[in-house]
Amino acid sequence: MLLMSIKRLTKTDIAKSQLDSALTFYLEDRELVSAITLAGAAEEILGKLCEKEHKPTSLEHRTKLACDLFKFVWNRDEDEKSVRDSMNQTKNELKHLISGDAIDVDIEFEAGELLERAIGNYERLFGTKTDKMCSFELKHREASERLFPKV
Repeated sequence: MLLMSIKRLTKTDIAKSQLDSALTFYLEDRELVSAITLAGAAEEILGKLCEKEHKPTSLEHRTKLACDLFKFVWNRDEDEKSVRDSMNQTKNELKHLISGDAIDVDIEFEAGELLERAIGNYERLFGTKTDKMCSFELKHREASERLFPKV
């Protein structure tokens, strides 16, 4: 007789598990494609939970910042949907068969961006960060400083 082990998972449980696995992959420099898809899934679930609590999401915040920057630099408005689509392009290409073409991507950068958004949503919901999230932020900051050295 086969015994089934059914466990009830909340959306919060699922998102936390996805985010934890994505952080592990990133911190261990492995499976960054999986880190992106897991972080993206966690970011979406946590974002929906933020919306249910009437809290702004990381994506909303970053979209507004990008649109404000676009207005400041080029003195014209940018469509928020276009900005969001651009921010989600790599995640969506990795999750779905969008074009079917190979993509060129800075995989570490994209993983870091999605992890930052997922962590931002987590922090908005729970008011705290885990030790693994803090380790990620240190590593990601160091990677960003290599890309954009201080002058």
